[in-house]
This record gives sequence, structure tokens and C-alpha cells, in this order.
Amino acid sequence: MAESNKMQAVKNIFIGAMRVISLSFLFAGINVAYQRIYQALDGGMESLVISLLRQLVIILPLAGIFSIFVRNAQKPGLIKDPYIYKPDSIMLDMEDAVAENQKDAARFSLYHALKTINYRVCERVVRINGLDSPYWKEDIRCSVAGGCDSIRIPKTESAQDVQLVEREIISAEKEFGLPEGSVLIMAAVESARGVMKALDICESSERLFGIALSGGDYTKDLQTHITGTGIELMGARQNG
Repeated sequence: MAESNKMQAVKNIFIGAMRVISLSFLFAGINVAYQRIYQALDGGMESLVISLLRQLVIILPLAGIFSIFVRNAQKPGLIKDPYIYKPDSIMLDMEDAVAENQKDAARFSLYHALKTINYRVCERVVRINGLDSPYWKEDIRCSVAGGCDSIRIPKTESAQDVQLVEREIISAEKEFGLPEGSVLIMAAVESARGVMKALDICESSERLFGIALSGGDYTKDLQTHITGTGIELMGARQNG
């Protein structure tokens, strides 16, 4: 009975905290975070702790202290020790940074890094190749097998894109013996079509903890130019 009361108290504290955060900040993934923590409470303290650690990925950017260190996954010299700069997140890039004829080599380097390098408390994100390429499925298998924390989808334009990636992640989690839900999803919006579908994308999956606007690609899609003031991104930010 005492343990039940203790769990209820913990539940009330964290649910209350998440409500305060959701009222204080506008962020697309906050409702998903709230649901995840609420559900995890029914699984006991261990599930709660794991879930809360994952939700730091959401809470930290809201506090304005979030940093991402992007590295070419193909180059071992670049990905072996970026944690010394103390970023919150390390993103290993399999997409634009890697030449077409180096995708397999990059995948080998990625798996080795995820398996052998201690990135300390840094979140480990993998930006996979686009869904219009022949590489993305193997990117997901390799990333999940290596133990990444989340997958970043480039050029996301619909809820179906997120759900397609989620199915591959679920398959890989089963294949490599990981609990379902181990790997989260971040969607990168890079086009006007993606911006117009932003709400659908945000509601597409419980694994989705947020979306990111890729300003350079978005500006290119609009066939305009970067002003330096950010005015070219104003419409996208208002829509999101």
C-alpha cells in the first residue's frame, strides 16, 4: 500500500511538471512526451526513469540549452570523440555528407562507432538517407543494431513517411532483440509540402519527439534566397 502511494505521488509530481512545461513552451512533441511518461508510470519506477531520460531530448531544447554536433558517419576521425565538446546530441550523418559510392563504408563505420565509442551522456542520432533513395532501410537496420537513440528522417513530407520509417524500426528492434520503442524518431521538414503537412507529421507516431525545419533546404525549395534576417522562414515557423 505504501509503495502504491509512493508511485502515485511520483506520478502526480511528474505529470504536474510536464503540464507546467507544456503550458510554458510551444513545442510540437510535448504532448507525445507527456503521454509517454504517463504510460511509463504504470510500468514501475524502472520504466519511468528510462522514459524520463528519453524525454530530456524534448525538455532540453525548450530550455534553450540544446546543441547538436553533426559529424560525417563515414570518417572515423570525426566521430570518435565529439563528446569532448559536450554537446547534448551527436548526429551521425549518412545522407548529404556521404558520397554515393561510400554509403556501405559509412554504414560499417557507423555501426562500429555506435557499438564501441562511449559518447557519455550525449544522445546518439543517426540521419538516414532519404526515403527516395535505395539506402535508408539498411541505414535503419545498422543504426538500430548499433544501439542509436533516435533516427532523423530527412525530407519528411507526410505522416506516411514517418509511419514507413517506424515500421522498419519496429522490424529492426525485433530482429536485434531490442524492446519495442527503444528508438525514437525526429522528422526534418525541408520543403513547403512538409510545412503544410506539419500537423499531420506531428500526430503520426508516438515515437516522434519533434520536428526540425531545415532552413537551407526549405529556402531552396521556395526558390528564394537566404536574407540573413530569417524572414524567408517566417511562414514556416508560423505554420508549425
